[in-house]
Amino acid sequence: LRGVGEAVVMPGGSSPGLHLVVPTYDGRLHVIEGGTGCANHADIGEHVYAMPLAADLQGDGLVDLLVGTMNGELLALGTNVPHHPSNDWMAQPQAQRNGFTHGREQGIYVDEHSARFREIIGRYIPITFEIVDKSRGRARSAKKEGEPARKYTVTISEGSNSVDHLYRHEYTEPGTYTVNIELDSPQLVTLVVHMVNEHGQAFASTFAVSYNRHFYKTLKWMAALPLLIASTLLFISPSALSGRGGGTPLPS
Repeated sequence: LRGVGEAVVMPGGSSPGLHLVVPTYDGRLHVIEGGTGCANHADIGEHVYAMPLAADLQGDGLVDLLVGTMNGELLALGTNVPHHPSNDWMAQPQAQRNGFTHGREQGIYVDEHSARFREIIGRYIPITFEIVDKSRGRARSAKKEGEPARKYTVTISEGSNSVDHLYRHEYTEPGTYTVNIELDSPQLVTLVVHMVNEHGQAFASTFAVSYNRHFYKTLKWMAALPLLIASTLLFISPSALSGRGGGTPLPS
């Protein structure tokens, strides 16, 4: 992996909104601004066939581009675009049945704290996620006759296992929710928070956690602490225990 931390400096405009990142066989990466049609270019120097991915690889709050080359190299290119879960594009396609729906108008996003890689010690993994739905017509107070009722089916599963869900629930309103899930054994696991709306459009958010993999450290201290206390008491002099020798001497 090379190129991490090096910002992508491209000439041209800085229009907000949708940008298209397109690699070409000649080793160039083209960034096309949807608002102006301005196309900027970066010379990768190697043939690129794979679709570039986007995520915050460095944890600095900015979007990074991950580009794979035909020589087997991964290039991580930094940008100055603020990161948001809706800006992530971590797989091709994004989700089942609706792999190309993207943006902040609708989706499901895991809270930043929950998505951060961490060690879970305990029985449950707390997960906070937000259901977002700002699609056209949702803001109307009066619903049209015949319009389908809101329904957001949320499931949480391990990796690609979409059959045995760790959690499943149907929500009727967007908002922020927190749930607790439990795993069978200590492991390093990738969790997928998946949502399907009433139209069958699917959205997903993925993150990894370490679940009780280092529980032995806690057991080590639980076993060692009584021994440490007992050893400390043995090394304390009898005079200290009796108040600096002020007690009655033993008979000879």
